[in-house]
Amino acid sequence: MTLKKVRDSICSYESALIAVEDDLQEARDRLQEAESKAQQVRANVEELESLANQLIARLPEARAIGFTKRIFQERASASQVDARGGPIYNNVIELFEQDKKKEWTAPAVHDALSAQGESIQPKAIHNVINYLYRTGRLQRVSRGRYMIPGYGFGIMSGHDFEDVD
Repeated sequence: MTLKKVRDSICSYESALIAVEDDLQEARDRLQEAESKAQQVRANVEELESLANQLIARLPEARAIGFTKRIFQERASASQVDARGGPIYNNVIELFEQDKKKEWTAPAVHDALSAQGESIQPKAIHNVINYLYRTGRLQRVSRGRYMIPGYGFGIMSGHDFEDVD
């Protein structure tokens, strides 16, 4: 190969690399924009789910169940794949199986897991509790307080009781 051909081939490779570099930067910029947009959409979904939970909490339980299933069905099936294999989910489930308290709060779960040496972000615990609530494995007692069905008790009636001595 002559020196001119070598220079020409090196220039061709450099030109190609410059084009690839530009395309790569464009792709990275588009990816960053898409991730930013996805983050905004996730925040919107979380906000709407929170609003739905607040509204559902004000309905009679019989009516709330139907709305909960319809509204959170898609999210629950998507979360199930991620959460079931996750260590945080598994740690929370193990905790509930070991310590069958009547009621749980996210801070109580965090404290119990921290006492076991687990280092878990509070938001992750809230996500697991919210998932368990949406899938019916936890029942909401009051704001931020949940019970495991079958280990607590409650009375629900559609009738008004008269004062009886």
